[in-house]
Amino acid sequence: MDKHHCIFRKSYSAAGIRQTPGELAAFSDQERQNFALFWLADQAEDSLMLGYFTSEAILEEHAKRFILKPLTTPAIALGQAEAQQLRRLDTPPVLPPLHGVFGTAFSGYLLKPDSEEASDKLMLFYTADYRSELLGVFDAAEATQVLTEHYDRRRQQCMLC
Repeated sequence: MDKHHCIFRKSYSAAGIRQTPGELAAFSDQERQNFALFWLADQAEDSLMLGYFTSEAILEEHAKRFILKPLTTPAIALGQAEAQQLRRLDTPPVLPPLHGVFGTAFSGYLLKPDSEEASDKLMLFYTADYRSELLGVFDAAEATQVLTEHYDRRRQQCMLC
């Protein structure tokens, strides 16, 4: 059995933050026993990593959130080569890692590989008002969950959001 295979692909004529055409694609990751969700825009540079999830039900909730309320959905830019590979293949050899920035340097989140471990763990930082805070070290699915929950709490507290 392939380590990574496509669970679903759904095409949209306009979706995402920029309301561009593309497809929502979900893949299972047998190796890590989780699921990954991507927005694969027709213009590869607009493609996004929407996260890793522990179940198909949670993945489907995030897919629905992205379609209905894209501005409230945490997303990280996906490299053009990675996006093109995911559009071409239903069984990609590897799935892109959950690394990068969601938001801005002034207020946002940074996910980067844990420099202390030789594992798949990620350090999740929150930055606001020129200060940074380490939220913890997680696997990709945990990092997606913690980032989303933290972002939702911050949005509820924000008077400008």
